[in-house]
Amino acid sequence: MAHDIASDMYRAGLRSVTMVQRSKTAIYPMEWVAKGQEDANNNLRVLYNTAIPTTVADAISASRPNKITRDIVAVNFEAWGALEQGRFEALERAGFRVDRKMPMFDNILNRYGGYYIDVGASSLIANGEVKVKSGVPIKTLNADGIEFADGTRTPADVIVLATGQDHDYRNQLSLILGSDVAQRLEDFWGLDEEGEVRNIMKTAGKDA
Repeated sequence: MAHDIASDMYRAGLRSVTMVQRSKTAIYPMEWVAKGQEDANNNLRVLYNTAIPTTVADAISASRPNKITRDIVAVNFEAWGALEQGRFEALERAGFRVDRKMPMFDNILNRYGGYYIDVGASSLIANGEVKVKSGVPIKTLNADGIEFADGTRTPADVIVLATGQDHDYRNQLSLILGSDVAQRLEDFWGLDEEGEVRNIMKTAGKDA
């Protein structure tokens, strides 16, 4: 979220854009994600294309056990990352801390974040067009900008919070359906004891 906001602000012509990074972030280049859909002949989008209905592609994709998918993606991304160390080193030279270890599926299914599928913002950071303040907690906000725990200050006219979202969907549903209904719903997302995504594409409610 923060990457997309920073990129939009830069492209909208704001004079100076600084991203405050709280912890290491995994970067997954979009071309790697697309490459994961190649077949042996390097034909892209084997599943998701105009010839195969999306519902069929989804069913095929979801039929593979998550454990196997996770390990395949992890091995592929590790191999591609070894060939492109310079991509991450450029970010680290700019002050951005990169998590090079966390597999993409772990971030998506268990952590609910902590990653960025790179569609262009990383190059802005590496080139210094979007600045980074990383690893130092914010102490306070003031009329002129942000003061950090190490005593440094970053002047700002606009501060945008991109700190994630509430992962418990029941909190939002209680506002729509009432707390009585929301409390009858089970956990959503993350992996259950069988390695399946919790309560997705199936009934999520408990018996009344």
